[in-house]
Amino acid sequence: MPILPTTGLPLSATTPSARPAKTPEALEQTARDFEAAFLTEAFSHMGLDRTKGVEGAAPFASFVNRAYAEQLVERGGIGLAENIVRALAAKDDNA
Repeated sequence: MPILPTTGLPLSATTPSARPAKTPEALEQTARDFEAAFLTEAFSHMGLDRTKGVEGAAPFASFVNRAYAEQLVERGGIGLAENIVRALAAKDDNA
């Protein structure tokens, strides 16, 4: 008797070759999302999420950092997303 329930998917559906191909637009959006997540984390480590003594504001500081990061990425970011897309495109060309 199996311990884990089966998914009902054939084994071949879980192999990397069976994954759907990403469109360039989807790849770029995913890279921008990653850059925003990276910047959000960086901002919190830089101390930009300090609430300056505002009671009850601490739980919401990460939302402010995320908003700052998304705005930065919309305005061109720091180039991380562009480098990710370029590296993945080069990898696909070499494959």
